[in-house]
Amino acid sequence: MSHPGNREKIITAVGGDKNFLGIYSAVALATFLPQTHIYIKYRRATPAFNPGTLANALGLSLNSLALLCWAQTIATPSAAGLPEQEKMKSEEQTNQVTAKGINRISRHPLFMSLALLGVGQALRLRRAPDLAYWLGFPIFWVIGSVHQVSLRF
Repeated sequence: MSHPGNREKIITAVGGDKNFLGIYSAVALATFLPQTHIYIKYRRATPAFNPGTLANALGLSLNSLALLCWAQTIATPSAAGLPEQEKMKSEEQTNQVTAKGINRISRHPLFMSLALLGVGQALRLRRAPDLAYWLGFPIFWVIGSVHQVSLRF
């Protein structure tokens, strides 16, 4: 839905940005909630394996980094979400909106923090459903971010 060619068509068809965001959120919940329910239901039904101390430590480090990135997502607002007066002021000074904080590293810092959390959890947890569920987060980040820019494969 966020691919540049599709997004504009859908926004026009549904009558504006707010309607699009509502539908987008509903679709996201309609896919995420059943996936999470199935993960919780079948998580304990598979045998565990031992990831090792190094994988555990790396996973914990990535989880900590994910928490820091998530906090920065809240503390550093996106330039796209600034009021029009602030955008115009920033654009007049530099001819472009300047990214600050975590937005200088990633255009999608919330997705990035979820991806780090997913990799960290996949390293720490010991069951196949954990890997399938948590590794979906970084895959979602890559695919979602690519579809929000006009890149061609």
